Amino acid sequence: MPKRVNPRQANMVNDDVDMITMVSDVCAMISEINLVGTNHGDWWIDTGATRHVCADKSMFHSFKTVDNGQKLYMGNFATTDIKGEGDVILKMTSEKELKLTNVLYVLEI
Repeated sequence: MPKRVNPRQANMVNDDVDMITMVSDVCAMISEINLVGTNHGDWWIDTGATRHVCADKSMFHSFKTVDNGQKLYMGNFATTDIKGEGDVILKMTSEKELKLTNVLYVLEI
């Protein structure tokens, strides 16, 4: 085992790594949204959510009613009844479509 030159100093590894390469795979996360007004057609990104949620029944492409007393627990500690579940197709400004499956329908978000 090689001896340290200075026993009070840690062994260091010098590695020239390009920092741009290191951060190229980093993705952004929204941690807070402050809402002043709302447009019912808007969708809000919540990376901490476990399910997609929609309060506009007309947006569902397929829908089945859920009436088993299940509740949705939200991040602000509020709860609301789950009234249905289905698929929502979002039309992007680029004319592309995004299909969200198993979206929960609730009356209040």
